[in-house]
Amino acid sequence: MDGSEQLLYLEETAGITIVIDEELGSEIRDISFSLSGLPDNTPHKANKDNIYGRIQDLLKQGWRHMYHFPAPRIPGDQAGRLTDARGHSLAHPWFDPRYEFSLDNWIKFRRTYHWYLHKDGYYLHLSVRRENSEMEPLESGTYLTSLELMTEESYWRKHFEYEQKAQWKELLPELLEEYRQQRAAREEAAIAAGIRIEDDYRDPYIRELAKRNDN
Repeated sequence: MDGSEQLLYLEETAGITIVIDEELGSEIRDISFSLSGLPDNTPHKANKDNIYGRIQDLLKQGWRHMYHFPAPRIPGDQAGRLTDARGHSLAHPWFDPRYEFSLDNWIKFRRTYHWYLHKDGYYLHLSVRRENSEMEPLESGTYLTSLELMTEESYWRKHFEYEQKAQWKELLPELLEEYRQQRAAREEAAIAAGIRIEDDYRDPYIRELAKRNDN
């Protein structure tokens, strides 16, 4: 909850970790949830369906897809056009929550999956780690799913080294400009390769920057 507004609803969790940075005060800044999953060595398809069910639930709660800076704005419907997705993106377009990629690609992909979402100044990072079955690695596996809910400050502080975190507000504009330049270069390469960019997408509104500009 944020005041009277419900940010996130989960039917069940396997564990919760709450982060309070005493140097910054007593407010909760980060909550990580271990999500209940399917039994060990369940078929990959069942796990994939279960995870996408959770993603759809988050979208229905008002969470929106976020392109993780400095990844280019390549929507999921363009992922099939990439011969080398990592050549264009740090965050694979397959992880656009608005699109579900095939089971074949799901199994071929590396064993860690990431989705990023935002809502009203808060950020969500959904991560999944897969361990294939020893007996039938292409058929089944064990999945560990976690969900990290972050305040704006907690999210952006993670982009800096420890000794820089205290000055994150002052350093953020320069970092964002670096990210924009990196994104522009990657998008230029993608466009040259015939890949569509979601150029009407806008990054999440950063309240702390707005405050600084008002002052």
